[in-house]
Amino acid sequence: MGVLCDKDIRKAIKEKRLIIDPEPKLEYYDPTAVDLTLDDQFLQWDLEALKRAWGEIPPLDIHKSDSSVFRIINFDNPSIEINLIPLEI
Repeated sequence: MGVLCDKDIRKAIKEKRLIIDPEPKLEYYDPTAVDLTLDDQFLQWDLEALKRAWGEIPPLDIHKSDSSVFRIINFDNPSIEINLIPLEI
């Protein structure tokens, strides 16, 4: 798909080539991006528990995962800036 401008992002959403649910309001678009609002809860997989159970980290699917392999992290203080970096959370 590549890099899309705001007009192309909206077109891709309309054509169902890109799915964002719920669809962002128009004011959330800028010329090269769309801002997303996330919940104040995130799920974090316990990678060490997965390694112990499987011998390796299997493909992860939240809909098929046993709740014992992840935990809920609450970010309920809006004054704290949080940067999520893959493989570090």
